Amino acid sequence: MRSSEQSPDVLRSAIRNGTVVEPGDTVSVITVDGREHAFKVSALDDETVRGESSGHGPQVAVAIDDVIALRTRPARTTLAATHVAYAVGLLGFLVVLF
Repeated sequence: MRSSEQSPDVLRSAIRNGTVVEPGDTVSVITVDGREHAFKVSALDDETVRGESSGHGPQVAVAIDDVIALRTRPARTTLAATHVAYAVGLLGFLVVLF
């Protein structure tokens, strides 16, 4: 498992350019409001990551500008290929709140 820590701005840029998430990946996203969204990615563009909650659950759309942390499991997983990306911004966000 590979993990890396990135600021929210760097993470958002990496999402937009496709280096940390792509269609087919399973993700867990933390947004600026502190909510966690877990889903399988079906599409993404410069503004939004879209997907479906577990199984055939409801559609999920998360604005990339709202993302502060992200965990991914690539579509084709092996222990060597699985990676996790975290945003250091989550800690900063929590510190600012308190």
